[in-house]
Parts: sequence; C-alpha cells; structure tokens
Amino acid sequence: MKHNEDALLKVKSTRDLLLLRPFRFLVYIIACFFPILSQVTMAYAISNVLGLLQFSAAEDWKRALIWAVAYALGAPLLQMASRFMRIGYMRDTLLDLRKLTFRQIISLPYQTFSRKSRDSYVSKLTNDINLFEKDFFLSLLNVIFAIGAASVSLILILLQDIILGLIIAALAGILLLLSRIFRKPLIQAKERILSENEIFSLKMGNLFSGLEIIRLNNVEERFAHDTELQFEELETAKNKGRLIERFQEMVLEKTSILIGLASLIYVTVMMVQGQFTLAKAMLLMQLSGNIAWPLISLFGMRNRLIASNKVFRTLVESPEDFSEEERGETSAKISNMDLLSEDIELKDLTYQFGDATEPVLRQANLQLKGQGKYLLKGVSGAGKTTLLNLISGALRDYEGEITYGGVDLRDIDESTFNDGTALILQDVFLFETTVRENICLFKDYSDEEIERAVRLSGLTSLIEKLPQGLDTELSEDGQNLSGGERQRVSIARAIIKRSRLLLADEVTSALDPELGREIEQGILNLPMTVVAISHRYYAGISEQYDGVIELKQGKLSLYPTEYYFDDHGLTQPSTDVEEQHV
Repeated sequence: MKHNEDALLKVKSTRDLLLLRPFRFLVYIIACFFPILSQVTMAYAISNVLGLLQFSAAEDWKRALIWAVAYALGAPLLQMASRFMRIGYMRDTLLDLRKLTFRQIISLPYQTFSRKSRDSYVSKLTNDINLFEKDFFLSLLNVIFAIGAASVSLILILLQDIILGLIIAALAGILLLLSRIFRKPLIQAKERILSENEIFSLKMGNLFSGLEIIRLNNVEERFAHDTELQFEELETAKNKGRLIERFQEMVLEKTSILIGLASLIYVTVMMVQGQFTLAKAMLLMQLSGNIAWPLISLFGMRNRLIASNKVFRTLVESPEDFSEEERGETSAKISNMDLLSEDIELKDLTYQFGDATEPVLRQANLQLKGQGKYLLKGVSGAGKTTLLNLISGALRDYEGEITYGGVDLRDIDESTFNDGTALILQDVFLFETTVRENICLFKDYSDEEIERAVRLSGLTSLIEKLPQGLDTELSEDGQNLSGGERQRVSIARAIIKRSRLLLADEVTSALDPELGREIEQGILNLPMTVVAISHRYYAGISEQYDGVIELKQGKLSLYPTEYYFDDHGLTQPSTDVEEQHV
C-alpha cells in the first residue's frame, strides 16, 4: 500500500513508523509468534516421548507420535511462513524511514543544513539507517518472541502447577531489575558509535576530496597516520558497546540459571513424592527453559531497542527544534512575487556567524532600485557571498531589516520568494538527465517559454549542434558541456522561471575572457533585478551596471559605475570617490 506523503511526514517516533501500516504490523506480530508455537510443540513432543520410559501403553505411544509428527512437519513450515510474513513489512518500513530521513534533510533551513558537512547527511542515509535496521528490527523480533514465549510458557506452567509458576515469575522480576542497570551505559555506547561513524564519514569525505593535493605534496604518511587514529577511535567505540552487551548477557545468563535450578529442584521433589509423572516433569522443565532463555534475550534486546530509538531521533529532526528565523515563520505571509521587482532596502543590517569573533555586517544600510543591475565588490573574505545569502533569505538570523517594496523579507511567503529568485553560482550543478529537464528543473513549461529561455541565455548555437537538441542526455553533473555552456544553462533556468531577482556569485571567474564577456552581457540583458559578485572587468560591459556596491569592514556603500572604474578598469579607492546613494 502506498502511503500518503502527509502521513509519512507526521512520523515522530518509532511507534508512528511501525503503525504507518497497522494491519501489516499486526501480521508481523502474529508471524513473530510462529516460532513460539514451534517451541511449545517441541516441549510437548519431547515430554511425551520421554514419558514412554515410565508408561508405554498404546495411547501413550499414539500421543507421543502425534506430537513428534506435528513438530517435525510444523516447525519448518512455521519458520518459512514467519519469515515470509515479516520480510516484506521490514523492507517497506525501512524504505519509509529512508524516504522520511531524506525529506527531512532536503527540507532543512539552509543555515541549519550548512552547519554540517554534506558527508554527515550521506552517513545518515547509509550508516545510521543500517545501524537502526540491525539494532531495531532484530531487537523488536526478539522482544516480541521473548515476551510471547515467556508469557505462553508461564501460563501453561500455571495451569499445570501454580506454585512453580509463582516461583518462576518472582525470579523473572529479578532479571528485569538487573536489566535496568545496563540500560543507560548501553544507550551511551550507541550514541558514541553514532558520533564516531559521523566523524569518520566526514573525515573520509574530506580526505578523498583532497587526495590529489595530498599526493602531489607527498604528505600521504601524515594523513594515513591521522586516519588510522580515527579507525582506532571508531573500533574502540564499537568494542566498548560490544563489551557492555556481552557483560549484560553474562550477568543475565547466570541469573537465569536460577530459574532452571529452581525448576529442577521443585519437579524432582514432586516426582519423589509421586505427584508428577516423568512426562509432566519433563514438560515443566521444557517450559521453564522457554522462560529463562528468552528472558535473557528480552532484557538485553529491550535495552538495544531503547538505544535504537536514539538512532531514530538523529534521523528524524523535528522542525520545532529550529528557531523561528531558521524556519522563516512569522504570523503573516505575503504571496506577491512582484514585490521582488521593487526596491530592495537594507536597514541597520547586522550579521555574525555563531563562532566568529567579528560580525560580517555592522548596521549596514543599502538601497537598490527595482530592475537595477549592481556589481558587488569587496576583498576576499569580506562577506560578499554571505550578503547574497542574506538577500536571498537563505540566512535569516540577522539583526535589522531587509525589505522588498517596503515589505520585510520575513513576511514574504518563502515558496513565493523562492519562485521569484534565481541564483547562479560559479560551479553550476547539472542533473544527469536531458538539457530540457536541466533548464525546466522538472516543471512543465510551454515550447514558447523554453525557446525564449534558450534564446535569451545564448544557448541556441549549443542546442543546434547537440545530436538530440534539448532532449540530449547529459552525463553526471553535465561533464559533457563546457564551463560556458553550463553557465548558460543556469541562466536559462533563471529566465524560464521568470525570476524577479537574480543573484550571481563569480559566474565568470573560471571562464576565458571571451566567454566571460558573453555571460556578463547576457546577465545584464535579463529583465530582472541583478546583484552580481565579480572580480573581473570587461571593458564596455562592466560600465553598464547601474552601480557598484562595495562591502568593506562590515559596511555597504553604493557608487555610480562611472566613478568606480578608471579608463583601465581599475577600481578607484573608495576614499577618493564621493559616495552616491541611489
């Protein structure tokens, strides 16, 4: 059964996850009881066969034969049926969890998402879910089986002899108390393993990303040493978890022996007194064993089940954990994309990263005309990209105001704002699909809209020479296109969605001058407000911008373009230029 996406997104606990398919979960529980039937059948079969040593009448033989055949034929059938009824439910539930985790990741507020490495999210979708699968479902199966086996066996013992049943119940309570002692250390050990797995994935991702530099500078030994230390940390965490689990099992095993001894002593005394037959004594011993050993599994697996809930909580982050600024939530939302075509004003804007000692912006003020084209300048590290992220709403935990047409950015509906904003980066990401889908981003547009975007972005010549035109398949990340062609695709994306605001970050820095001129001119021709970071000067093109924004020491200044560039394209010192606020 295919589940509604809304139901999936409402999952907040493992209970919610299991009950996404309530009927199939009930079938899963029933399937977990099949091995219990096999166990009880075996107990009756063994007791009746051994009972023939004391009584061997025709009726005794017949009863022993029936139980033996029932166990021999029924046990393998029940085992196969149990596995068949459980496996599909487990697969679909884990698939739901993987989908939910992925949806939670891609819906994270940008600044929350950017706090962690991309590799940590990959680790969530692989290592953490694999750990959850191993711990949770194995533990769940054993917990259900143990509870069922112990409960059914205890009921059968109570029906045969109430005194023995009460003795075993008391000893089982002692086992429960002992198991609680190990719960906290086991949970802490699982948390440590999760943390070390994430650190390991992050470091390995960074290492392999910089492998070329490592090899060229002959520093493999240094990084090999650091990596080996990380291996040791991870294995130490895993080994500690295994030791705690093993110690728990050992303590519970020794305690469970008391149940076996108590049962043996009791049934022996009753046999000596002539109150139990051999068959009944063997049956009670078998049933008591069906309580003792499952209880060892129950308490150990119960603690693992609780620990696996910690893993689940790391996979499903609750939006309530984010600040209002991160979620972009306010009491009122305005769904008017045309606001993005109007003036942009920054008032007393201050922004500082959490771990930074100095703010990137200090009560900065700026006003940009709607439909205007502006260059953003500043030394490396001044905060130009951060400013674009603030204007685009990606970062929302700022002080001061950012308004569009007089409306605060936080009051504009986020979906509407995103539809009206385009971002072109230096490194364009392309999907492994057709050129058409990379332009349309899997949305429906008319042929006229696609043709307009292709024409205005300068992609016409490329489309004409591709073997299948717009339907030509691109390789991974569009590696079969040049840098300039990739940038044109990103411009076409901005055009086809009819964005009102375009933010461009160093889109021409890696291109040759001729391609750079074409891309820059294409950006200037777009019918939208443009704020572009660029360190390059293109004679006759850079002057077409309406103004130059300078970011210096946390302050913003806006200069007319003709005063900012000299005849050679060099920037004038801002102290020698009269500031012109538009």
